[in-house]
Amino acid sequence: MGKVYKLVAESPYGNPGWNLDDKEIIIYDQYDLWAIKADGSSFRRLTHGRESKISYRIADLPNKNTANLIYDGLQSNTVDLEKELFLRAEAGDGKTGYFKWKSDSDVKPIVFGDRYTDEFSYNSKKRNFFYREQEFGLPPRLVSKEDSSEAKLFFQSNPQHYNYNWGTSELIEFQNSKRQDLKGVLFYPANYDPKKKYPMIVHVYELQSKELHRYINPTYYNEIGFSPTIFTSKGYFVFLPDIIHENGNPGISATDCVVAGTRRIIDLGLVNSNKIGLIGHSFGGYETAFIITQTELFATAVAGASVTDLNSFYFTVGWNTGRPDMWRFQSEQWKMVNTPFEDPLGYQRNSPITSADNVTTPLLLWTGKEDQQVDWHQSIEYYLALRRLGKKNTMLLYPKEGHSILNPTNQKDLMDRVQQWFGFYLKDELPTAWVSQGIE
Repeated sequence: MGKVYKLVAESPYGNPGWNLDDKEIIIYDQYDLWAIKADGSSFRRLTHGRESKISYRIADLPNKNTANLIYDGLQSNTVDLEKELFLRAEAGDGKTGYFKWKSDSDVKPIVFGDRYTDEFSYNSKKRNFFYREQEFGLPPRLVSKEDSSEAKLFFQSNPQHYNYNWGTSELIEFQNSKRQDLKGVLFYPANYDPKKKYPMIVHVYELQSKELHRYINPTYYNEIGFSPTIFTSKGYFVFLPDIIHENGNPGISATDCVVAGTRRIIDLGLVNSNKIGLIGHSFGGYETAFIITQTELFATAVAGASVTDLNSFYFTVGWNTGRPDMWRFQSEQWKMVNTPFEDPLGYQRNSPITSADNVTTPLLLWTGKEDQQVDWHQSIEYYLALRRLGKKNTMLLYPKEGHSILNPTNQKDLMDRVQQWFGFYLKDELPTAWVSQGIE
């Protein structure tokens, strides 16, 4: 008997379940739903989103997992394709919403537009709909809609929002060196003046363009020391570029995408190219620590809870899971494909610490001393390497904190320090004592 593979949500696009009679399995591709006979004899396409670049997913499953645990094992969801379905829709230009689907007709929109729409529900007759919608400049609100009537607002959150200046968001398109089409979100400063050029902070972490229409409540009590609306309110542009990782080259490909996106913003003439900062946490912290070994584009950087040596991290244990961290590398986030024994040069090439001597960007590192997801000694290693090389960097260690900062006092402390760090390097503000002493 050959090897048995379980079809689970981590498959390329996933499968929401089976048809009611178990004769067809439902499969997602990038845009559409397909029903495929269990014996592979035939298939049918249920939606036509590819032509309009709209991704459809079933919205009204019993739960969001592809399988439920029961006493006898795993039980997949079942979907009656003879009945009306509700589909969630997301377009590449940031539009979101919900559609009706029937087997004998095309999809029909319930709500779809330039807002982020979620929390969709309906009454027993499926004729009254309720959902939440928001934009970067529109606080979340609850809306009701009858089948063919206009939507009605019945609750608006954050009424105080309209007493304050706010920025705007824009979807930016760019290409990396491999001519792959990418997107990013650019948040404008509050009270933006087109006659001025502003400093900019680039936040990195895989795919972020879906944040285009998310309302981000400004708060100092943040787990990672970063809030776009805090920085836009203080006169910064904030850019969130998408990153596509290449197998075997997570650091190299991240650098390619981030540099290309940042140069696209520079070409727009909005920002001061000498006052651009970089920030990331966790995998984004790794990307930040690596990118500054490859380019002098950024005036300063902040990296939180970072992996800095892929070889040593491969052989550590993630105590939050109790598993060796090597599982992350072959097929998960790191996409290294091979082991350090099979591709030693690849692990060295993509490790920030290997190229620490190239760093010219002043770096602020931070980590929790009880981080059980990324060994906090990874930050220690990089800090010591940079200090030994005479590079400008300092590090914040938070006792009794894990992978993210949870104590409110420490959250505000980190947010304050990140602002002070960027203020010194990007806005020429006077340095606080800890900044000037830390980089001596």
